[in-house]
Amino acid sequence: EGVNKKFVRKVIETLDATDQFTLFRVVGNTTYNDPRPFKWNGFDTTPDFTYRIDLESRTADHVLESFSRDLRKDIRNRDEVGISIRRGENGDAKEIYEAMVDRYRNQGKNQPVSWEFVEDLLAAVGDRARVYVAESDRGEFLSGMIMLYANPTAYNWKGGTKPSNLDTSVSVNNLLHWEIITDIIEDPALDSVTNYDFYTANNERLSRYKSSFNGSLVPYYTIESNGPQMALAKRAYRAITG
Repeated sequence: EGVNKKFVRKVIETLDATDQFTLFRVVGNTTYNDPRPFKWNGFDTTPDFTYRIDLESRTADHVLESFSRDLRKDIRNRDEVGISIRRGENGDAKEIYEAMVDRYRNQGKNQPVSWEFVEDLLAAVGDRARVYVAESDRGEFLSGMIMLYANPTAYNWKGGTKPSNLDTSVSVNNLLHWEIITDIIEDPALDSVTNYDFYTANNERLSRYKSSFNGSLVPYYTIESNGPQMALAKRAYRAITG
């Protein structure tokens, strides 16, 4: 606790975070479980949640058996539908991003992250990111996911849009998730990765879907400035993103 209090004090001092003109916001790692020093210094601390699947020392068959019945059925029927999953290049990430932009637009919203940010991030992290693409048997793009890896965790960061050009009851995203998970289990290059993070479980509708993978619900904390300036910034952000 003493180390944590010193750490928080140094963060606040270095960023001048308590100044009325400073807007401070950080999403904590799931291992950071004591944000009280921030709260004691006047910041808001909000618990949020994500789902994580522990993959350490588990076989693919063992993991598959823990999934919901419908999810297992999709994965076992993957060879019977015209869908293929492949590792993509960073260039494929642009198609995944544009599919997300279209989804947001159809919902009357703006994608809050720019393509330039995504492109710069992928270039910066190098092999600590992977792109997975789902295609039809005619080579049409269906969906995709962008993964980020920070030992020991794989984060499902962007993507997972539902394709409109597919006539099958099998979920493309189920097959994408499964390909990513089996790579974590079987690819020697990912030996240091031992769990799969669904990147939040705070939306009720999406959580119903994510829970079918039988991950553990894990809390993390969002820490941010408390006051009218932050409230105004949030309203402005929501107005921009829809």
